[in-house]
Amino acid sequence: MKDETLSRDLSITEYKARYDECAKEILAHRSILSHIITGLLPEFEGVRLEEAIGLIDPEPEVGTMDVLPGHVKPKIMGENTESLIPDEGKVTFDVRFSAWTPGGEKIKLIIDLEAQKRKPSYSLASRGIFYLGRMLSMQHGVEFTGDDYDSIKKVYSIWICMASGRGNEESITSYAMEPRAIMGEPEGFGRYDLMGLYIIGLLEISYRRKKAKISSIDF
Repeated sequence: MKDETLSRDLSITEYKARYDECAKEILAHRSILSHIITGLLPEFEGVRLEEAIGLIDPEPEVGTMDVLPGHVKPKIMGENTESLIPDEGKVTFDVRFSAWTPGGEKIKLIIDLEAQKRKPSYSLASRGIFYLGRMLSMQHGVEFTGDDYDSIKKVYSIWICMASGRGNEESITSYAMEPRAIMGEPEGFGRYDLMGLYIIGLLEISYRRKKAKISSIDF
């Protein structure tokens, strides 16, 4: 009986993992990514979709880059068995890709796209900011070395919430860092606009079905 339960649980987990993987692969298509960045990011405002597609990395990373630093795969039953149950213990960026701004001087942006299927028990904005922090710190030794902080690439994290909860449906919220002078009138200390967070709340499917059912009733 225990074997049957374990087998069923693993089958469900595998099905969910494959479903999630398919969703990520669909989102990773450049035709879809081009709609998202031209509709949200100020760097792509007014850019045609065809042009935007050509500015997106042709090979986005889908569920391969670890979010948590120093992640170690857990061992299951035995010294030589390194088996990782899908989505357990390991946190990865859903779709991570680079894009270059249009115009003469093309500037590289690093973008993370996340599909959030359930309403979390924590603050989604806090998690998004954590992801942005990781995307900045991970650039050391890759995009810049030493104290060459001017070479840091701007990062974006975009969250698509399929169960955003009442009051958040059909909404788009952006979060950004902005300077505020506390004393004096400083001329500025350099770049600060290095990260941006977008949270998109979709209309829940259950609500859509209920709405469709109500609209189909004959009065």
